[in-house]
Amino acid sequence: TLMITGDTTGKVIIWAIDTVNPAKGILTQRGHFYTTASCFGRNELKQRDAKSRKPPVRSVCISNDLKKCVVGTQACEVIEYTLKSSGTFGTSACNESDLNSSIQLCGHYKEEVWGLAIRPRGRLDDIEGSSSHPLEYCTVGDDGILRIWDLLSHTQKDYLDMRSAARCC
Repeated sequence: TLMITGDTTGKVIIWAIDTVNPAKGILTQRGHFYTTASCFGRNELKQRDAKSRKPPVRSVCISNDLKKCVVGTQACEVIEYTLKSSGTFGTSACNESDLNSSIQLCGHYKEEVWGLAIRPRGRLDDIEGSSSHPLEYCTVGDDGILRIWDLLSHTQKDYLDMRSAARCC
């Protein structure tokens, strides 16, 4: 039996109940890894400070087959982790180099979102007939991050750390 926990430093810990004497409820640590803030991820734009790259864990869940772990962070991210090897969580080593991660969801994480603007960079003339649709939009808010989103895939493309709350894009 496994138990998985997370803490305010971004550390996710996998625990196993002692199989020799499970009635005592003794837990042994089987591995750990730190969260990664993939939403803040393009090299050509500024990187967040070290604390933001390991956002605090708010929720953690492991799949029934023990092959996937999903972590929700204080930075409004849902990150899915899978092992690079064919093993399972709890039986294989679990550190950052053993894992693949993919962002499932990200968004603004502090108080309110204030700005929303279409970014007329690309056009989508061919898909919807003769009407022209922008391919990108941006949002800003109290978290001080300007985020650029892809309209079709609903994913974040880029970000810019404004270093203070913003009210418009």
